[in-house]
Amino acid sequence: MTPNLLPEFIHGMPEVILVLWALVILMVGVFQKRSEREGIYYITFVGIGLTLFMIYSSFGNYAYSFNEMFKVTPFTQVMKGVVLTAVGAVFYMTFKHFPREQMNRFEYPVLALISTVGMMIMISANDLISAFLGLEMQSLCLYIMVSISRDRPASNEAGVKYFVLGALATAFFLFGSSYLYGFTGTTEFNGMAAVLANTSEVPVPIGVAFMMILIAVGFKVSLAPFHMWTPDVYEGAPTPVTAFLAAAPKIAGFVLLLNFVATVFTSHGSLWTPVLSALAILSILVGAFAALFQRKLKRILAYSSISHMGFALLGFLSLNAQGFENIFNYLIIYVIMTIGAFAALLTLRKRGQLLENIEDLTGLSKDAPLIALCMTVLLFSLAGVPPFAGFFAKLSVIQNAVSGEHYLAVVLAVLGSVVSAGYYLRVIKAMYFDEPVGGEHTMAVDKTIPMQTKLVLVMSTFLVTFYVLMPHLFTLEIGAYLR
Repeated sequence: MTPNLLPEFIHGMPEVILVLWALVILMVGVFQKRSEREGIYYITFVGIGLTLFMIYSSFGNYAYSFNEMFKVTPFTQVMKGVVLTAVGAVFYMTFKHFPREQMNRFEYPVLALISTVGMMIMISANDLISAFLGLEMQSLCLYIMVSISRDRPASNEAGVKYFVLGALATAFFLFGSSYLYGFTGTTEFNGMAAVLANTSEVPVPIGVAFMMILIAVGFKVSLAPFHMWTPDVYEGAPTPVTAFLAAAPKIAGFVLLLNFVATVFTSHGSLWTPVLSALAILSILVGAFAALFQRKLKRILAYSSISHMGFALLGFLSLNAQGFENIFNYLIIYVIMTIGAFAALLTLRKRGQLLENIEDLTGLSKDAPLIALCMTVLLFSLAGVPPFAGFFAKLSVIQNAVSGEHYLAVVLAVLGSVVSAGYYLRVIKAMYFDEPVGGEHTMAVDKTIPMQTKLVLVMSTFLVTFYVLMPHLFTLEIGAYLR
C-alpha cells in the first residue's frame, strides 16, 4: 500500500512553495527579453512574501517529517522567517542595480530562491543527509551567483576560488559524517545523541568527526582559519551578490552548528567548548588586525564579517539557552548592520562605477551628508560603539562568556573590538576630514539612486540607532524551543 506523503509535505510546504516559485520564474524568464526582466523580480518578492505567510500561518507547530530527517519547531520557523526577510531586503535594495552590474539575468532570482531553500533545509535539518542536502543546495547556487557577471574577470576568479575551497569543505563534511555514521550506526541527530550519551569519554572517531564537520560549517560562516575565501570573494563578486552572501547564509550556518552542538554533542561539552573558544578568539583577532591593512571597502567588510562571526561564537561558550539566544539576537543585529552597509555602498558611484577604496569617500559628507551620516551610524554600530545596536549585541555575548568564566576569551574579544574600531574610524575620517588626493574633488554621488536602496539604508540606520529604545524587538527567546 502506498504511504500517504501529504502530511510530510505539509510540514515542508514553505520550502515546496519556494521551489515551485523558482520554477515558475524559470519558465517565465525563458520567454522574456532582458529589457523586460523587472517583472520577474516583482514575482520573486511575491514568492518570498507567500512563503513568509505560510510560515506565519503554521507558527507554533512541532513536527518531524520524512522519517525524522526534517523538523519544524517555533525556533526553526522564526529563523526561516529571519532568513527570508534578509533575502527579501537584500533583493529589494539591489534588483534595480542588476543591469549596471551585468547580472540582469532571469537565472539570478531562480538561483537566489533555490539557495534560500537550501538555507531553510539547513535550519530544519535533523539528519546528516538533510543537512548535507541543504548545505549543497545553498552552496552550489552561491558559486554560480558569485561568478554571474561572466564578462568581469574578478567575478569569474572569485567564483572559481569559492567553488574550489567550497568543494574541499564539502569533502570535510562528508568525511566527518561518515565517521559519525560508522560509530553510531545512524544519521539522525537524536539517534546519534542517544548513542554518544552512553559514552563517558569522547571516542577518537567522534573527535575527528566533530572537527571535520566544524571545518565545513566554519568555512560556510567565515570563521578563522577557514576564512581564506572571504576577502577575495567579497571583493570579486558583484556588490548585490556580496550583500546576499554576507547576510542570510550566516544565520543558516549558525543554526546548523547549533543543531550539532545542542543535539548531537550535547553530552560532550568538554569536546567542543575549548575548540569553539579558540575559533572565536582567532576569528575576532584575525578580522580585527587583518582589516587594518586593507584599503578596499568590500575587503574591510569581509574581515569585519569574520570578526563578527567570532563574537557570535562566544555565545556557545556557556552551556545554556541564554547563550544560544544571544547568538541569534547578535546575528539578527549583524544582518541589519551589514545590509545597511552594503546599501550605502550601492548608493555611491564614480564615473559610473561603484566605489572600491577608502580614498574614494573623501568629501562624501559635503556631497551627500545624509548618506555619510547613515554610513557613520552603521560603522559605529559595527564597531560596537554605544548607544548603537552593535554595542548591545557584543555586550550580550561577552556577558555570556563571563558567566561561563571564559575570561581569557573575554579579554581578547574586547581587545579585538578596540582594534577593529581603528579601521571603521578610518572610513569615517575619510568621509568627514580627508582632503581629496591632489586637491581635486573627484567624489560623485549616484544621482539616480533607486528609492528601494535609500529606503533600506534609512531603515537599517533607524533600527540600529533606536535599538536602545526597543531592545525586545530583536529579542529571540528560544530556550523553550530547543528540543
